[in-house]
Amino acid sequence: MKSVNVSVVLDQRSKLNDGRHPVKLKVYYNGSQKRYSLKSLTKYSHLSKKDFNDAMNLQRSKLLEVRTELNLIESKAYRIAHELKPFSFHQFKERMFKLQVEEDHSLNGAFQQYADAKYQDNKIRTYESYISAKNSFNEYLKSQNIDNTSFQLYDINSDFLKNYERWAIGMGKSLSTVGVYTRNLRTLINRLIDKGVLEKKNSPFKKGGFTIPATRKTNICLELEEVQVLHNFNTINTLYRLAVDFWFISFLTNGANMKDLLNLRIKDLLFDYQEIQFIREKTKDTTRADLEVIRAPLTNELIELIKSNGRIEGDRMDYVFDVLNGNMNEEEKTRTIKNYTNKVSNQLKKLAKEAGIKTNVSFQTARHTFSNMVLNEGGTTEFIQFALGHKSQRTTQRYLKGFSSNKKLEMTKKLLKGINN
Repeated sequence: MKSVNVSVVLDQRSKLNDGRHPVKLKVYYNGSQKRYSLKSLTKYSHLSKKDFNDAMNLQRSKLLEVRTELNLIESKAYRIAHELKPFSFHQFKERMFKLQVEEDHSLNGAFQQYADAKYQDNKIRTYESYISAKNSFNEYLKSQNIDNTSFQLYDINSDFLKNYERWAIGMGKSLSTVGVYTRNLRTLINRLIDKGVLEKKNSPFKKGGFTIPATRKTNICLELEEVQVLHNFNTINTLYRLAVDFWFISFLTNGANMKDLLNLRIKDLLFDYQEIQFIREKTKDTTRADLEVIRAPLTNELIELIKSNGRIEGDRMDYVFDVLNGNMNEEEKTRTIKNYTNKVSNQLKKLAKEAGIKTNVSFQTARHTFSNMVLNEGGTTEFIQFALGHKSQRTTQRYLKGFSSNKKLEMTKKLLKGINN
């Protein structure tokens, strides 16, 4: 039987602003290696290089508590790894991280546990969203002189949430943000209901209870003339060129967002079928039972845009655009995508202003512009739904602002012509 090696290591590939590095559990088996975050297992999930080395040095007792806790984690990992016959990384992760101590039902603890689980699953943005919600609710509890460690999820009623909403708005939070935070809370409440801890009739979100605020976004898209201005804009500014190229790459790939584009690999470019195919990052885990593949024509213009900013040849698992790399963990990828998107988006807005485009141009407008131009060219809602990868036509309808004024006028003239004949 091949041996399994486990060890607690300091991952110096990434670093927090305060200089600390993540402490990881490294597991090596049969030529493969995986590193797991210890965020859900210990408060010492990030340490400086000096503190980590001191803790692991048997001659130093200053950080005895740290060493003891990390040794316990390592011992547990060793035991689980050697109990698995045959060993598999999947089963190891399930036993090491999923079978945790009794679930915490306090508002603070439940948010933290759920967030940590998402962190383990590399859902960094979801993790950040739940931590932000937790912090907001904790601030509210503090303002009401309520102990956040003893306040339970099943203590929450609709009045509590109405008061929280008023407080949050007063503190400068938007209705949209309050909606995100209370939706996150509803997820935790529903988990209690599913496990039989809380009766559905006692949920603060039951019919007649608290209504989560929902604001409908104004979907902005460019008119054809504005797209032409963007397309024909001449510039020697390389950042401007990069921004407008990525906007059109997004437009020509059915409105793919920057995360989708930066995650594209050579294998997604299917030249034999003259198509580019990918699964939206946003839906990879939420609709695993019926994943919708986005397909867009691999036109000559799209190929040239990709070649100007990335590559079309190489190993099938190479990234098309040289922004991410295989050595990055999910946290680093998330941060890199966010920073790169912000950089390109800022240049796009500056370019649009110089070009005289009054519409607020963003990569989201590429998606809305694509769908509305298809509609105005006679495309059906069903086609647009398929192209965008939506599960329902209702979602697609929210993307469509309707026909342009010229199209409406043209249609009215056709109707009048039919009536007058």
